[in-house]
Amino acid sequence: MALEDILDIAESIGFKREEVSRKIQGKYVTCIKQGWLDGLRSLQEATGIKPVLSEDVVQGLYDTYIGQGELGNLRRLQEATGIKPVLSEDVVQEGYAAYIKQGWLDDLRDLQKETGIKPVLSEDVVQKGYATCIKQGRLDDLRSLHEETGIKPAKYVYKAFIESL
Repeated sequence: MALEDILDIAESIGFKREEVSRKIQGKYVTCIKQGWLDGLRSLQEATGIKPVLSEDVVQGLYDTYIGQGELGNLRRLQEATGIKPVLSEDVVQEGYAAYIKQGWLDDLRDLQKETGIKPVLSEDVVQKGYATCIKQGRLDDLRSLHEETGIKPAKYVYKAFIESL
């Protein structure tokens, strides 16, 4: 259904074009606030109406997504809006810390590849990453984490590992 079709149909059944368009934009805002970016894309495909979001709002959402370790949402929002992320080094470093704490090494690598910014991670953050890998049974990631950061597991991490056997 094309943009003209939905607005023409809405008008023909008694709705104002501007009101329908405004309601659709409101749904976009709801989708974004809730992190429902697949819903945003579906709404855009169904209506043919693109989301109208300021670049400042979108850039702020990118910062939020990176800080929360939601690289997938960043990509989906970029696809939906066509606005390229401009990320500060501080935001990227926060993202790296979030990814390491969750043991998401692939996301860390992807973000580094996209930004070209090298991770600078504290010992504490890396140790939390080791602990997460052990708790989740992802023992193969222990070596990868060491290779990515150059930081060896602390003795308490080795203890947790041995106790998990």
